[in-house]
Amino acid sequence: MVDSVRIKEIHACLGAREFAYQDNGSTPVPAYMNIARKVDYLCKIWGLYYDLAGNPMDTRLPTHIESGGDIPGGWEFYGFGLNTGGMPTGQKGGLPDEERLGIVYKVNSNSVINDRSGEPVEIREGGYILCESYVQFMEVMLADLNKALDWQNLGGGLMSFNGKTSVNEGLFDILQEISIVGADTNQTTEQTRISSLVTQQLAKEILKAIGLPSVVKKINFKLQNQDTSGKTVATIAEIPYNGVADQSPTMVSLFATVLENIAMGNIGKLQINDQEAIKQNPPQEADKEIVQTAKDGFLNAIQVIQDWIKNPTITRKP
Repeated sequence: MVDSVRIKEIHACLGAREFAYQDNGSTPVPAYMNIARKVDYLCKIWGLYYDLAGNPMDTRLPTHIESGGDIPGGWEFYGFGLNTGGMPTGQKGGLPDEERLGIVYKVNSNSVINDRSGEPVEIREGGYILCESYVQFMEVMLADLNKALDWQNLGGGLMSFNGKTSVNEGLFDILQEISIVGADTNQTTEQTRISSLVTQQLAKEILKAIGLPSVVKKINFKLQNQDTSGKTVATIAEIPYNGVADQSPTMVSLFATVLENIAMGNIGKLQINDQEAIKQNPPQEADKEIVQTAKDGFLNAIQVIQDWIKNPTITRKP
């Protein structure tokens, strides 16, 4: 029977000749990927799984595979592979005679492995997740982004700092809060730097007014940084400050020198006064002993001051 013009137009519109048969040598055979199967695969790509009776098929849950694990056949990167239900590997579920699709999503977020006490002991790569539709693929991708960016708290969350609580709605609020805090921190840092410079100059002026020579000293401390390979490298840093020279006299030693000079002058005056007093009024035997004891005690005090200047240590007798 000859097809009508309308039937020929429908065949031409659908491309029935190209999709109905495939070239298999001399005898054409029915095409496996016909129009109906293409439509069926397009529906399955978007998660519309139905059997021939119109009943929805069981949806297989996404399956996680650790980084470095084997990807089973029927699941492909950047596209869909063909598999069937009831497979021992891959996504579990479905019947063995059901045609299923499979795509692999590579997890970008790392996973933190904790021990029994809840302490983190290891950081692992996210691995892979097997999906059977774009709906699952996008759901897994959103979960991956939510883990990395914490979308739920970005949409609305609380932040506490120094006893104050702020409510943030959206990423813009958080960035705005960070910008304000950063600007305030920069201003405070600049004020602290100016105050430090003023303090250094005041210390310099005080040392100059007292008359003590000042020099530039340095404080050494270690800084630990990571190089390009991730190894920790320790470097020595220096902080300069104004200080007193190590060999310069201290205020106590200067006062002791003044006391020593005063004492030496007083000794000379006491000796002259003693001689004059003895000539005018010769002392008795008991008075000689008292005068000599006071004189010896004063000389001992002078010696103590001189010894302390050479070795300025304080000792207390019990």
